[in-house]
Amino acid sequence: MWRDSPPWPRPGGSSEVSPADRYTFSGASTTTGTGGPALQPVKPTITGFSESSSRWRRGHSLPHISSAGGAPVGTTFSFGLNEPAAVTLTFSQRVPGRRVSGRCVAPGHSNAGRPRCKRTLVAGSFVAPGHAGLDRASFQGRLPGSKTLKPGSYLVSLTARDARGQKIVSRSLSFTIVS
Repeated sequence: MWRDSPPWPRPGGSSEVSPADRYTFSGASTTTGTGGPALQPVKPTITGFSESSSRWRRGHSLPHISSAGGAPVGTTFSFGLNEPAAVTLTFSQRVPGRRVSGRCVAPGHSNAGRPRCKRTLVAGSFVAPGHAGLDRASFQGRLPGSKTLKPGSYLVSLTARDARGQKIVSRSLSFTIVS
């Protein structure tokens, strides 16, 4: 029931105390339970990104035992995930270039006299489903689409993207494919 005259609350004022005044209100709650502040989604986490060998020979997709000495065939990339995520392994290579207008570009006849530089080219990548816990990816230099990495030095980085679209990128590892 509305009253036409005070004592209702006025801006910056207060009303008379009555039996209906049973609650005290304070600042924002810091609890994280139901009704508390919204929780931020947790990004996927990559742990222990490593490789079994940083110097190896290119091989075929089928694993085999080799009695030959020297570098092993292929490597195994190992990593841990805190939740299932789509995993992308991206392979890049540092290649020579020429500095033109502040950028490192492919060398050519028109820029032969320009200063030398190193540029990073993506050689390829592949995507696979990652599982929560320890994951391993055997790799012998062959990428989807019949692409094969040539002998040389490479960097590999690991990206994990969860179902919510959150992503994280690992530190890079280096490896060399020998002839």
